[in-house]
Amino acid sequence: MSFQTEQDSDSHIILLFQPTTPSSTLQSIQQTITKHNGTIVNGHIKTETQTGFECTLPSHLVSSLLSFHDHPHLRSIETINKVPLLNGTSISFISSDSLQGPVVTTDSSIGHFDRTGMFLWPGSRFMTLFLQRNPEIVLGKRVVELGAGGSGILAALGTRLGCKKWVATDWGDAQVLERLKMNVEMNRLGSCVGVVEYKWGSEGTDVVVAAATGLDGGILDLMVAADVIYPSMTREQITDLVTSFLVFSRDQRMNVREFYCAYVNRDGSGKTLKRLLLEVVAVLDGLCVSVIPFEEDRSGCMLRFYLDDRIASEEKTAMITDVGNLVMPGVWSKTEEVVEEWIAPYGSSDEDEE
Repeated sequence: MSFQTEQDSDSHIILLFQPTTPSSTLQSIQQTITKHNGTIVNGHIKTETQTGFECTLPSHLVSSLLSFHDHPHLRSIETINKVPLLNGTSISFISSDSLQGPVVTTDSSIGHFDRTGMFLWPGSRFMTLFLQRNPEIVLGKRVVELGAGGSGILAALGTRLGCKKWVATDWGDAQVLERLKMNVEMNRLGSCVGVVEYKWGSEGTDVVVAAATGLDGGILDLMVAADVIYPSMTREQITDLVTSFLVFSRDQRMNVREFYCAYVNRDGSGKTLKRLLLEVVAVLDGLCVSVIPFEEDRSGCMLRFYLDDRIASEEKTAMITDVGNLVMPGVWSKTEEVVEEWIAPYGSSDEDEE
């Protein structure tokens, strides 16, 4: 691999190799990068299926890496992006600038699959803001995340905010899970974060419990998810999502009493959210949800699911029907008072409800 020399800004990248790549080979490549004004940020990142290292490199030299594509051990070269936090720091994650794939790949299994789980969707950004402003939600908690995708952003943030354990789950795509593990490894979260495969709505919670109890013997307290509700979802998929919360809340080995889910409105009318309320939440006794609008962006909101057996499904159905044509939390097409009545915490007086 040869480089041309000139000065410009640095690019943050990660080189991923086959897991059998000799350490001497990696060290030789790192030395070459250092020689050409690159910096090795993390010299050893390894999962079950790949190994690599993180570095910064003058941006014009990244194109020189393309001539390196025929290296027998190289799998891909990926960009590393950063999510800024309110305290001035940031969280890094492996991601392409778009859904098109990595900078370069020599592995046919990379870049030729549904990359939805590789992208950092707006709901994750909403959730990071929400948790930073409400850190007590995860402080000291053991958290399970549904539909984590490959970024690991929420897991990294949760550890910084003081959670005891974070179990990030996804389902059905080995590439996404591998990317998630790589981001956990890159951010050095291994002592606090577990990564497992879990299918929504299934009773197969043993793998999640094992991940949660593997280090400190604790149980789970909280469930979170971001941008997992979308217009094309079937009723069964929405039900599976909500049922996951019910499964974990009823498992005697856990203490999951709340489920925070960041929602992004993509259908313009809020129809998807109304379907969730009318077709799923309304018919399940004891299941309640509060809608918390985002201050900066009316296109999203936080849904807080919780259990209260004192609220019957018939009562909730009547309240939801009165909402009428729901647009979005904070932008109601009918009186806001009716909606506030339904989403308010249970236990308000009769006078308040009137």
